[in-house]
Amino acid sequence: MNKHVLKLFCLFASVLIWIQVASGVMRVREVDLPLRFDGLPGNLTLAGNEWPETVRLRARGSKWRFFLSRYFGNRPGEVVVDLSGVDPGIRYVKDLTAGDVRTSLTEVVVLDPDRLELDVDRLDSLPVAVAVATKGELSAEWMLLSPLRAVPDSVPLAGPSRFLSRDLLLRTVAVDLSRIHGSGTIKRGLVSPHPHLDPLQESVQVFVEAAAVGRRVFEHVPLVPLLDTGQPHVEVFPPVASVEISGPVESLAVLTASSISLTVSSSGLDSGAHTVRPEVMLPEHCRLITLDPEEFMLVVGGAPHRDGAP
Repeated sequence: MNKHVLKLFCLFASVLIWIQVASGVMRVREVDLPLRFDGLPGNLTLAGNEWPETVRLRARGSKWRFFLSRYFGNRPGEVVVDLSGVDPGIRYVKDLTAGDVRTSLTEVVVLDPDRLELDVDRLDSLPVAVAVATKGELSAEWMLLSPLRAVPDSVPLAGPSRFLSRDLLLRTVAVDLSRIHGSGTIKRGLVSPHPHLDPLQESVQVFVEAAAVGRRVFEHVPLVPLLDTGQPHVEVFPPVASVEISGPVESLAVLTASSISLTVSSSGLDSGAHTVRPEVMLPEHCRLITLDPEEFMLVVGGAPHRDGAP
C-alpha cells in the first residue's frame, strides 16, 4: 500500500475514533444560543427595543456537540420567546427559563440575560410634512422666484405608535443650490426623523422656480412726499433719483420707472429742512442695488431760501 495512502487512512481512522469517544463523553459547558421571538401579530412590533442576539446558558451535552458549536458555529438549539398573547402598549417582562430553550442539551440553566423587558407597540402611520433640505449657495447669476417645494408636501410615516407625532418633519436629501441653473423638478429621497420610523414613499419631486439675474438702472424716478392730514406744504430736493435694481432678466426688460415707488414721510417733522432717506418699494423679486442720491432734503412748510434771496 502506498505510504501516503496509509497515513491518510490512519488519520481518518483516528478522527473517527475521536468523534466516537467525544460523542460519548458528557460535559457541562456554557454555550450561546440565538434568541428568536415567535407569535407576534402582524399589527404589532418590537421596533425601538434592544435585545441581545444570543442568550448564554449552562447545559450538559456531548463533547462533540460543544466542539461543533464552538468551532463551526453549529448551534445546538435556540431560545424562543412566545409573544402570541401579548397586548400592545405595555411593558412586557419575560423571565427566561429552561422551558424557553429548544435544544437537545440537558440540565439547562439560563445565565445571561435571564430577563427581557420589551415595549410591545402597535404599528401605525401618520402623514407628516415634508421640508426641502438644501446645501451650498445659489450662483449669483441665478435667483429663486419661490421657495423650493416638495410634491407631495406630506408623506405618511409608519412605525411604532409611541414614536409618531404630528410635530415630526420629513426632510429630503439635500438639494445642492450651486447646481441650479433654471426651473425644473428634482427627484429627492426622504430622510426619516427617527431610526424606527419609515416613510411609506421613498422619494418626492422638488419643484424649482429660478430665473437668470440681471441689472437695470432707472433714471428720474420721482420722490413722492407723504403728508399727514392738515400738514403744511412739503417739498423734496432733489425731486428725482436714479435707481439701480437687480431681478429676473425677463421682468426687468418690461419694467418702467412707474413700477418703482420712492416715498418720504413728513410725519412728526417740524417746519424746516430735514435730511431723510426714502422708502423704496420695488416689484416682486427685485432688489435695490444703489440709490443716487441716498439722502434727500425734505422741507416742511415751503421751499428753502436760496443764496441771495431776501
